[in-house]
Amino acid sequence: MTGHIGVIPEDESRPEWGRIYEALVEIGRVAQEVGVRYAAETGPEHPVVQRRMLERVGNPYVGVNYDPANLAMRGFSPAGGVMVLREFIFHTHAKDGRQLGPGRAQELPLGEGDVCFPLYLRRLAEIGYTGFLTVERETGQDRVGDIGRAVEFLKKQLEALGG
Repeated sequence: MTGHIGVIPEDESRPEWGRIYEALVEIGRVAQEVGVRYAAETGPEHPVVQRRMLERVGNPYVGVNYDPANLAMRGFSPAGGVMVLREFIFHTHAKDGRQLGPGRAQELPLGEGDVCFPLYLRRLAEIGYTGFLTVERETGQDRVGDIGRAVEFLKKQLEALGG
């Protein structure tokens, strides 16, 4: 199960931090009870902030839906974030994008943005990630075509990695 949890503030004394923490504790309790895992999507905050939250929650049923484009569009390193969140990554998107300036970003077709896919995929392999790479395309004039091209792009990237 995946979803967005809002923006985790860096300052743990802010009320939003506590509300997100309490929500994730409850989500984790229910997820464990019914036998599913919950993956909160990355992106609004630095991976270190998300990791700190997940460590505090301390439930193996609560982790991350890793979205490299969301991180790139906010100026964070997608490959570096994999290493920060490594044991919390339950699922990942295959999505690309570019930061255009403060508060401005654009999602782009796979391979056309700031996500360095050879490095990103190598980092996923290094941490032993064997789950899905779910292509997500939210914008663009030819989303269906972009998804088809993304699948081919990923096949070539994975083949070059030996996978």
